[in-house]
Amino acid sequence: YDATACCRVMASRQRTRRNELLAQQAALAEFGELALRTDDLDQILNEACRLVGRALGTDLAKVMERQVDGRTLLVRAGVGWQPGIVGQLTISTEEDTSVAHALTTDEPVCSSNLAREKRFKVARFLTDHGVKALVNVLIRGADSKPPYGILEVDSRRPRQFTETDTDFLRTYANLLADAIERIRILRELRSAVADKERLLRELQHRVKNNLQMVTSFVRLQERRARSAEARRELLSVGRRIETLSLVYERLYAA
Repeated sequence: YDATACCRVMASRQRTRRNELLAQQAALAEFGELALRTDDLDQILNEACRLVGRALGTDLAKVMERQVDGRTLLVRAGVGWQPGIVGQLTISTEEDTSVAHALTTDEPVCSSNLAREKRFKVARFLTDHGVKALVNVLIRGADSKPPYGILEVDSRRPRQFTETDTDFLRTYANLLADAIERIRILRELRSAVADKERLLRELQHRVKNNLQMVTSFVRLQERRARSAEARRELLSVGRRIETLSLVYERLYAA
């Protein structure tokens, strides 16, 4: 029994684990900064995959977005996948797969060796990409709504994902969920503002047309008036309407 060698091994493992934790903390910090700096959801999702894959030391990661039908997930973003996967591949939640397992149990799913997995079937595209191990977590929905989807990290070699890894991934997914919700709220606000601006333009156009119609009517009556007094009164009314129209236009322009 070599105590010195054992101590060296333990020290090496501690350094490795410390470096892994530092990488995970750095990923959280970098992603948190990005999530506050941009409103581009595609950029946020793809960068989330890149950073989380780097932090956990794999070359494959993806975000699967729950679709409106509630029965399928779209691979919305990812790194390391061949063409035809990201933005195109959909996965049924009704099939016995790791993502369906995660949605059913509401818990992270870890598989250290997919070749020995008995809980669920391995999706074909994972096998085609040489995936040997995976871990995924739910990306929660806002205000008790259904989950947005799933964040998954895949490995091309068997790997034992630790409890610390899943805790990190959960924290990361929660941060991602907050970023997604922030962007959703911003989009709704912008849409509401755009709708209000459109309605305001329509209202301004209608008011302007109505004032022009009234002005034309008054001028017509002025020409038809038989007495000078009536013409003077109608002329005064017409001028007031024209002044009102001018003021209205200037207020709208401001």
